[in-house]
Amino acid sequence: MSKTITCAILEDDVAAMNLLVTYVKRQEQLQLKATFADPLEAKDFLLENEIDLLIADIQLPHMNAFELINLLPIKPLVILCTGTKNISYAIKGYDIDVVHYLTKPFSHKHFEEAIQRVFIKRHVSLGVQEVEVEYTSLPQDGGMVRIHFADIIYLEAVKNYVYIHLINDENQKVRCPLQQLEDELPKSLFIRIHKSYMVSKRLIASFSSTHVKLYYLKKGLPLGRTYKDGLKTYMSQGERKQKTSYIRSTAKNLARLMVGR
Repeated sequence: MSKTITCAILEDDVAAMNLLVTYVKRQEQLQLKATFADPLEAKDFLLENEIDLLIADIQLPHMNAFELINLLPIKPLVILCTGTKNISYAIKGYDIDVVHYLTKPFSHKHFEEAIQRVFIKRHVSLGVQEVEVEYTSLPQDGGMVRIHFADIIYLEAVKNYVYIHLINDENQKVRCPLQQLEDELPKSLFIRIHKSYMVSKRLIASFSSTHVKLYYLKKGLPLGRTYKDGLKTYMSQGERKQKTSYIRSTAKNLARLMVGR
């Protein structure tokens, strides 16, 4: 399975278009095929060319993004950009399976979060190991914290704690051994690479004799000698093609993404 995601941008605001183009070009796994300011031109292109991802403003001349996407017999994955937090957009987005919303003005960090979800969604749609749930709940400060698998970049053990590094640059700290989390988290999604590190499989970009490089992470993580063979085996096997129920988009989840900005 190719890790390259082809995309097109539909945005009638010049400044926003330029920003999106810049952000897309920073993502090595994205391949920009076309840009449009007019949804009618975009419609003609999308009817004749199949792409993986459409990044579109919602409010456009002639028709809005929802109307455009509903005209397409083969619908790409969609990231929608909006200048307002409107819960009705989340409900409409559920019908066309919108992956993520970006509320203007958005940062490069927020754009990366959206692309992370697209990458996961495409990975799942083409087939990976089946997982029955999307998240885990862990004890924290006398209560519980819910952490979605899709948001985890890597886990780092420091003394008696594990720091869970997430795509929104936040960390969750839980008091438990890394071995416990290795046993609890889906082995189809995460792999141990060091006595102190476990990473999201789908975000592995490359590895050397001593380090592992992840998408969305500038620094490399150490690769322990005892974990090298397991990582090499996983990487050489390629992508697994089995049915999955890993990500199920719901109106509630889409609403959470919008109002959380």
